[in-house]
Amino acid sequence: MELGTRELVHFCLLVATIAGSFQVVKSQLNRLMKDFEKALTEIQSMNERLDKQEADSAVVHHQTRILAGILSPGNLKEQTQEIADLKARVEINARDVEALYRMHNGTHPPVVD
Repeated sequence: MELGTRELVHFCLLVATIAGSFQVVKSQLNRLMKDFEKALTEIQSMNERLDKQEADSAVVHHQTRILAGILSPGNLKEQTQEIADLKARVEINARDVEALYRMHNGTHPPVVD
């Protein structure tokens, strides 16, 4: 088989076309890699923001649970009973102090040894 100028030109054009296609694919691949890295960076940023939001949400949920416990009807009933008991004790102590004050009439009797 003999190669003539025509076949040689066709072969060179074929090689040039393949080499050009390879360069196009290579440049497209580089562009896609850069786009992929940019997308990964954006995804990482979104994940960080989501983690922060989840942490903030967990804090708010925890605070809400604490406030719900403090303001629960059972807890409020217990606190109201304690306050009522303390008020009653204060009234009793005030009466006892008043009675002691009247008993001594402002002066203490002499103590005999």
